[in-house]
Amino acid sequence: TLLKYERERHDSVNELAEYHVKIPSISSSANTNFYCYHRKPDTSDGEDPTNVWDSNFVGVWHLGEDVNTEADGYADSTTNGNHGTGNSMSLTSPEAVIGRVQEFDGNEDQINVLDSSSLDISSNITLESWIQLDSISNINFVDKSYDGEVLDAFRFAIKPDGDIVAVYASPEEPRKGAYAMLEAAVEAGGRKLDAFD
Repeated sequence: TLLKYERERHDSVNELAEYHVKIPSISSSANTNFYCYHRKPDTSDGEDPTNVWDSNFVGVWHLGEDVNTEADGYADSTTNGNHGTGNSMSLTSPEAVIGRVQEFDGNEDQINVLDSSSLDISSNITLESWIQLDSISNINFVDKSYDGEVLDAFRFAIKPDGDIVAVYASPEEPRKGAYAMLEAAVEAGGRKLDAFD
C-alpha cells in the first residue's frame, strides 16, 4: 500500500531530504517497517501533503521557505490554508537539526496568519514548536489574539523568567542554545490541560 507523504525537500546534489510520511499505525511491541523507493522519471509524483495532515491538524508550518515578506509566503500544509505572511523578516533561514528553519531577531520579525474559524478552540488542542533560543526574553511563539471571546484566544510563549507558558502553563526552563520541542495540550475554553518540554 502506498503511503501518503509530503516532500519538504529533496536535494540530490547535497544529499539532503525531509519527507513527512503518514503511517497508519505503529506497534508499541514490535518493529514497524515501511519502505521508500525511487520512482521512475516517467511515473507520476505521488506526493499528497494535504492527506498527510488529516482533519485533526488545523495548521502545519514547516518554515523551511526562504526568508520573505510575501503574502502567504509561509505555507500551511493542511487543507485549511492558514498560510502565513512574514513581517520585517530580515535574517536568514539556516540549516537546523532537521531541515531549514526561520531565524527571528526577537524584535519585529513575525509570521502572521489571518484569523480563521479553523483556528478557534472548539475542542481540546495540542500546540507544538521546535525552538532554539539565544537568550530568554518575553517571546510569543504562537499567539492568537484575544478578540472579545476567551474561546478564541490562546498563547504559547516563554516569559522573561524562563517559564514556558501555554495559556496558564509553567514547566521547566528550556536550555539556552539547545533545540527543544515544546508541547502544550489546551482544553476548549482556554483552560490549560498540560504543558511539557
